[in-house]
Amino acid sequence: MNNGFKKIIAISLILVFVGIALLGGAIIASKGDFKTISNAFQNFGLFIGESNSIENTKTFNMDSKLENIEMAFVNSNISVSKSLDGKVHVSYEKRKNHTYEEVTTGNQLLVKEKANWFFNPTLSRTEVSISIPEESSITKIKLSVVSGSFKVVNVAANSLDLKAVDASSTITGTKTNTLFFETTNGDLNIQDSSASSLKYNNVNGSANLSKTTFSDIVMNTVNGTATLSLLGKKDDYKVYLEVVNGSLEFNNDKFKGNTTLNGNNPKNSITYKGVNANLILKTVE
Repeated sequence: MNNGFKKIIAISLILVFVGIALLGGAIIASKGDFKTISNAFQNFGLFIGESNSIENTKTFNMDSKLENIEMAFVNSNISVSKSLDGKVHVSYEKRKNHTYEEVTTGNQLLVKEKANWFFNPTLSRTEVSISIPEESSITKIKLSVVSGSFKVVNVAANSLDLKAVDASSTITGTKTNTLFFETTNGDLNIQDSSASSLKYNNVNGSANLSKTTFSDIVMNTVNGTATLSLLGKKDDYKVYLEVVNGSLEFNNDKFKGNTTLNGNNPKNSITYKGVNANLILKTVE
């Protein structure tokens, strides 16, 4: 360890101890008054209050020439729905002391929230709303959230890319060419939706697909279960299973390990790889 690095550590420790000392003195001087204690924490930058409150709501109203939407938020509920006036509408609540990267061009909307976890822990949950017309030039929607939820209802898009950490997700009545979903510590529910391609990566969670149609499904799961209710017949699907400590159940028939099932005339394919994972398939005509 060089001397310069040692000096940085020493200065950092001194600042921390000074801050704790000042904070302790403020708490003692407050004589139990909560407001005074709360202000002391705010000044030290480690607690909730004004520094963590919502500052305002930012809104974008854009025409159908928009092609790409990319947004990333922390501790937020993200809702994506159908626009009724032919325009794209985006609104999100902004927190004080958080920074937001915002880029708007003729064909792109980019918004990314950046939180300072140490000096401004995020406790309150914000709301994010996105409305998209049924017919638009949007080719890709890429959204991510750390702690919160996704709700996608009646959306038509060429590509939908979602990433969630510690979040629950629901997709209903949605049509897309490609759907990519990656989640850690969260559950995914898809109902009455379709896509040419579904790619799903999951760690510690479950997926429940009901009355869905996907031509090509690739799923990777670690410590989880996937239950798929697919429109069509069993012979419409070719299934490849590769699991360690897991199983496949297809219309009540059970399989383990590496298994390949070929339908008589397969139109769709399912590839499922997992560790400590189970796949349950059911077809509904």
